[in-house]
Amino acid sequence: MTDLLPSTRSFDRSNPLRYVGWFAFIALGVMAWAFFLERTVFLDAAFQSFTVITKNELAIQVGRFGSAVTQVFPLIAVRLGWSLEAALKAYSLSFVIYPFILFLILLGVFRNGRMGLVLALFYTLLASHTFYWIQSELLQGCALVIFYYGIVDALFYKDHPALDHPLGAGAIYLLMTGLTVVIIFFHPVTFIPFFYIWLFMAISKGREKRKAFYVLPVIGIAVMLFKRFGLPANAYDTATTGLADGVFGRLVHFFSLQSSQNFYRFCVTDYYCFPLLLAALIVFYVRRRDYRKLVLVIGSILAYLVLVNCTFHWNVEQFYIESHYQVLSVLMAVPLVLDLLREPRWRRVLLVLIPLVVFIRVVNIGWLHNLYAKRIAIERELIDHAKQFGGEKFMISRDDLPWGDLFMTWGLPYETLYLSALEHPDSAITVLSLEGDQPFVNENAAKTDLFFGPWGIQNQSEIEQTGYFRFQDTIPYRKLSRVEAFGK
Repeated sequence: MTDLLPSTRSFDRSNPLRYVGWFAFIALGVMAWAFFLERTVFLDAAFQSFTVITKNELAIQVGRFGSAVTQVFPLIAVRLGWSLEAALKAYSLSFVIYPFILFLILLGVFRNGRMGLVLALFYTLLASHTFYWIQSELLQGCALVIFYYGIVDALFYKDHPALDHPLGAGAIYLLMTGLTVVIIFFHPVTFIPFFYIWLFMAISKGREKRKAFYVLPVIGIAVMLFKRFGLPANAYDTATTGLADGVFGRLVHFFSLQSSQNFYRFCVTDYYCFPLLLAALIVFYVRRRDYRKLVLVIGSILAYLVLVNCTFHWNVEQFYIESHYQVLSVLMAVPLVLDLLREPRWRRVLLVLIPLVVFIRVVNIGWLHNLYAKRIAIERELIDHAKQFGGEKFMISRDDLPWGDLFMTWGLPYETLYLSALEHPDSAITVLSLEGDQPFVNENAAKTDLFFGPWGIQNQSEIEQTGYFRFQDTIPYRKLSRVEAFGK
């Protein structure tokens, strides 16, 4: 029987599973266009794109320079003089175009349908709210990890001639080294899928691997050591990774942690693929008596889940914690595609089941837009009420905002500015959410030429020079009450 996912050297263009990726990325692209406001007028995405627009440069944060692959889209749009709406649509689409390009390269250049399918599954199996919280560097980094091993799976075998020629081999080794650097710097967690996939491929039998394959993790470790000891530590990553210090102490309470309780609920509402696929992987490896794979795959999945839940043990917003849970889809999709699809009995079922699951997941993602459209409607209502007071710069206490429907409110200055300026630059209005320690508010309360962000101030002229926002008033910020902001 012909393998549904044959070796990359003889990849069959008529393979039906290759169209799963086409459907997934095209469908996600259509939704990224249609729901661009829900995706870009939301917290980090709004802040980062605002920085790109006002500074006219990339907004690379804490050394995660890999995010340039998506930020370059709104930057080019701004420099070409596109409208604000077009720039935000370009930003929204960039997070689908980026993995789709990786997918096309895997299929067209490296003829690797297997890892192309893994990439499509990564963006659908456990993705729900992360479709709307778009800017996570962890997800972008995981996509590059899958692409990286798509190249490895295509070329790093002795029966493939690509690395037999010195010039070609040198170019490939240089490419892999560069990709390793980008992957490790993308996010502190990307090393987990990076080494996991290598270990999975290392213990997989079949084609004989080249010696260069065993050098790949050495390069990864070298980059990690350089990042850890050769560069100054940044406060953000240090604080984030420091959250894991109490993992072992919380492990004994794993099943009663708020994060674990939430995950049980998420498995019913959104992540129903997780328990089903986990059970399938256990049954598959037990029946094959492949205990090395059983320990690696199931052990890695459960260990990673423990790491995430014991690190973020409180009631974390789902859109944020989901970006970490989505790594689980890499850990599960790799054995699903590289092992289960090779077994005839499993293959016949998965040939139907995989397209069906991807379709259901895409529908689920689209349905969730109502939650994020509600945020937009609330902020538009706030803008409409603020207009009645004749100014353009306002502030409101966080306690007077519908926190549950807005999820978080620190991005309100950028979100309200975008929504109002989309009508016309002269209609720009911004509303600051008063929360936490913001001494700059009192220090500059009487000034009329400043823009208040959640952590500091910017000169109004710096924002107006973009041409997207023009403030007409010459009065300081006015504080709104809940009744003034929402009429109730």
